[in-house]
Amino acid sequence: MIPVSEFAARAGVSRQAVYKAIQAGKLKRVNGKIDETDELSAEYLSGANPSVPRQVSSRSAPSQPSSLTGRAAIDAEKAKQQAIHWQLRNAKDRGSLIDRELVAKAIEITDSEHRRLLADGAQTIAKVVYDLVKTDATKEEVIEAIRNELSGALKSWKRQISRTLKLFYDE
Repeated sequence: MIPVSEFAARAGVSRQAVYKAIQAGKLKRVNGKIDETDELSAEYLSGANPSVPRQVSSRSAPSQPSSLTGRAAIDAEKAKQQAIHWQLRNAKDRGSLIDRELVAKAIEITDSEHRRLLADGAQTIAKVVYDLVKTDATKEEVIEAIRNELSGALKSWKRQISRTLKLFYDE
């Protein structure tokens, strides 16, 4: 039987997470302590119960010595998380990490632009084909006209998307 705080440290989670697991019936507490040999406790410690809210466990970090316990383990985990934060921040500043919100916004704009260009392209191609059919054009002439319209539309499309994306990357 161990105190909740010690159990939380072994599990690599906060005390609040352990209390939530107790309230949800995922762990048992007797006289304010948890029996770490209990089946539920063993599952929780091993991470085998996916329905239990989990945080990154300090046990899973291979670079962290296993001899750390209590406050030292918490401090080591905090330092590890800060290092990861700064690695990501530096990668973003170098331009090797892309902001998800920026990508989502660019996709949304390019998607609406694609839809507009497809609708405009379809109308233009229909008009060209209609005019060619009225003049008794050959099948090859109609195919060539459609090919030219598609090629022009795709070039215009590519330029518009490039301009839109450039606006976002220059922000």
